[in-house]
Amino acid sequence: MKSRQWFELLSILMLGSLFFSACGGAPGGGTSVWIDVPLDGLTFPEVRAIKIEGHAAAAGGVSRVEIWINGALLTTVNDPPMEGNLAVFHTEWTPPALGEYTIQAVALDRGGVSSSPDSARVVFGERAGGLPDLAITSVEAIVAGYKDTIPFCNTRVVYTNAGAEAVPGNFAIQFAFDGVSQQTVTVAGGLPPGASAEAIFVYQFVDMHYIGINLDSASAIAESSESNNAFAEARICGTPTPVVTLTPTPTPTALSLAPVIQFEAVPPEIKAGACTTLRWHVENAQRVIFGGVDQPFDGSYKDCLCKSELYTLKVIKADGTEERRTANINVTGFCLTEVAPPPDQPPSSSDTTPPPAPSPVVPANGLELSCRSTQTLAWLPVSDPSGISGYYVKLEMEVKPGQWKSAGGYGPISGKQVTVNVQCGGRYRWMVRAQDGAGNYSNWSALSTFAVTLN
Repeated sequence: MKSRQWFELLSILMLGSLFFSACGGAPGGGTSVWIDVPLDGLTFPEVRAIKIEGHAAAAGGVSRVEIWINGALLTTVNDPPMEGNLAVFHTEWTPPALGEYTIQAVALDRGGVSSSPDSARVVFGERAGGLPDLAITSVEAIVAGYKDTIPFCNTRVVYTNAGAEAVPGNFAIQFAFDGVSQQTVTVAGGLPPGASAEAIFVYQFVDMHYIGINLDSASAIAESSESNNAFAEARICGTPTPVVTLTPTPTPTALSLAPVIQFEAVPPEIKAGACTTLRWHVENAQRVIFGGVDQPFDGSYKDCLCKSELYTLKVIKADGTEERRTANINVTGFCLTEVAPPPDQPPSSSDTTPPPAPSPVVPANGLELSCRSTQTLAWLPVSDPSGISGYYVKLEMEVKPGQWKSAGGYGPISGKQVTVNVQCGGRYRWMVRAQDGAGNYSNWSALSTFAVTLN
């Protein structure tokens, strides 16, 4: 039921965008205004300050926007700033007491002609039936980076539990781009009444596009109201282009940025027995592989050589294709005796037996962690007759149920732990293996999983 209502709302807005684009501004050349925040029907459990934001348009320009609360003028925004062809306004308001309030916005053009008012009803203190009530509070285009001087954005959704009880279980949030569903994420339950959380959808875009959000798209949660679970409006990434086109793209695709791959040896030429360091820096890619192991996007490797060597860095680009870069180390002269490897790699031997596999211990397998940006992974160290030269860690993130992608590779690590980057709302799994002083690798450990909640 909810999904049908959501896509009906998307369809109406998409048809509206065609009309708006064809007219080149306000419909019929008149004056229009709409409230973006708060959403109509939003309920808050207590008195609190809320933001009032929106856009306006007029053929001759917008001179001012008036904000009214229950028929009384709250404030006037004179000469509102422009974003492309649209005027923007924002203010903040705190209600004097619990109750229901109607917020209205009216725009006036340079000749004093006013628009029809746009309204949003909000309730403070109403809690119905002892149920949770998931509600979207804002949807924003947040700048994720720049292609030359052009910003590209992801989408951030902030939502709240406006009901009387905590959200009892997991639920899904569906993301649509220009009317086409693109991503669905599963969010852990437990959001208490009055609390807010956010989800970020990594689907990069430029300029203006229609964004659709459907909270609890599978109707897994019994709520006191489902009227505030759907959102479908246009959002602008950064500073819009001078002419804004609202016509949706029939087959949208995410912005694909060219990868940045830097791979070099410093120095590139050495005398026999001397050492060199390989360094790499990669951007806009999925994975970096060196020595057959996933590596961080910024890394280095030191080696001491008696003869010239060619090293290869393999990069899996954002579109899944592979690109390779090579670095040739030119060695002059020859070694009289075998050169000792770097300090972090004990001398090789005739040992061909791999060390035992380490065991992950932190975080405990299946543990749910509170929202954070980093997490320490620790394991039980192992021993080997040739010594242990280092450990390697592979981290993966679940993008769809049962589908995982690399979230980083680390090594060689001399200790028994490493700190990795994580995202709130993500589910992860990791494994670790050891390398002994003779260069033998252990088997990978058993997989260990953990989740990072949104709150």
